Amino acid sequence: MRTATVLARTLVGLGVVVVAVVPTAAAAEQWTHRDATGDVVQLTWDYESVKTTTELPDDVSTDVRRLTITHAPHELRISMRVQDSVRGTRTVELYVRTAEGRRFEVWASAFRARVFDAPSIVATPSHEHVRCSGQSATLDPDTDKVSVTLPRRCLGDPRWVQVAAAFTTESESESDADFFRNTDDALREGVNDRLLMSRRVRVG
Repeated sequence: MRTATVLARTLVGLGVVVVAVVPTAAAAEQWTHRDATGDVVQLTWDYESVKTTTELPDDVSTDVRRLTITHAPHELRISMRVQDSVRGTRTVELYVRTAEGRRFEVWASAFRARVFDAPSIVATPSHEHVRCSGQSATLDPDTDKVSVTLPRRCLGDPRWVQVAAAFTTESESESDADFFRNTDDALREGVNDRLLMSRRVRVG
């Protein structure tokens, strides 16, 4: 006992702080996918709503390089890193499928500014807006990373989720006769009619 007391006094005298290690909550499960480069596709609609598809390998402002899904105890975070984000109309398009069979469409847009609107969450196939609070979308201009945070309670506190994601930039021609939409599926090389889903990511 005397030895322990002397040791404790010595540690205090030396300014050593002894910290008790307490087990923490389980870490969030995280899944990352590196997307192909140069796989942006431009969709063009003319005044007759005729759609034309064109590959745009040089479009760096829409090209998703990495998708990260983080399923934490209280929130779901989805981030996309683009090659070189620029000003303009940008939209994050997400589809979330849960273990309980629920499906959601999530949209967040920024119009010529770096600030995104709060994400809109819509349940499918009913197309009912989910009344919830706490969701957010941000853009870090230094890292070109767009992040969307969704409280798990907004999604029914799912055990696991699958996520599909796309990043889109939009513009109109000078004559306003054509509408351009450049898009990149974050999980697929190129773009298909349906976005590709991730694997299941369980709550941490």
